[in-house]
Amino acid sequence: MRSPDSFTQLRLLGAVENVIDVGNLEALKSFASVLREFPIPRDVRQAARRLGLRPPPWLIRSPITLQRQLLHPNWRMLPQQFDLPSNSQVFGRIAVAAGLHGILYPVGTTAGEAVSRLVPTELGGQWVRR
Repeated sequence: MRSPDSFTQLRLLGAVENVIDVGNLEALKSFASVLREFPIPRDVRQAARRLGLRPPPWLIRSPITLQRQLLHPNWRMLPQQFDLPSNSQVFGRIAVAAGLHGILYPVGTTAGEAVSRLVPTELGGQWVRR
């Protein structure tokens, strides 16, 4: 049929449930409220001061900060430098663990309407292979 390395594009008609829209700040509130509770360990703050890092390390505390990080145009820079997953990859893992089936990322506008890309994680009980 097709090589596992190739890309296939299909047009599907149906309904998708349990999807979060990153373009909607209201949808990100519950995620941000959980992230807000994560403390920055004292030794991390002290190490940051010793290293002269300004501002000190921070965590995402609000929906707008979460959205900005997920949609940051330079999202690859730090993950590539330090061999870490990107913020959107971590968010995707958390979303799957929370039972969501997809994430809508705004990618531009056409004729005044938002254009989004659906990244399905699970459809009909079968995992989508990437």
